[in-house]
Amino acid sequence: AMTESERDRSVVASIIDLAHRLDLEVTAEGVETPATLATLRDLGCDYAQGFLAGRPRDADHLEEWLGGPPSRLTRTGRLRLIEKP
Repeated sequence: AMTESERDRSVVASIIDLAHRLDLEVTAEGVETPATLATLRDLGCDYAQGFLAGRPRDADHLEEWLGGPPSRLTRTGRLRLIEKP
């Protein structure tokens, strides 16, 4: 895991840096823990998605979820994580 392996962290940092040098924004997928989110923020990642933001929904619940209150946008440095209250 990126939070436990300096090598994994270096790979992720390199990918983020390369994307930014190419004027691209970076979305990290599969973010499940606050520690991973904090590490991504420190590395300059732009967006995150994964179980930390919300679990997958079936079609019946998706319509209800989309029609509910608007998502909160939590800003943590450059990292923006969309989550439901």
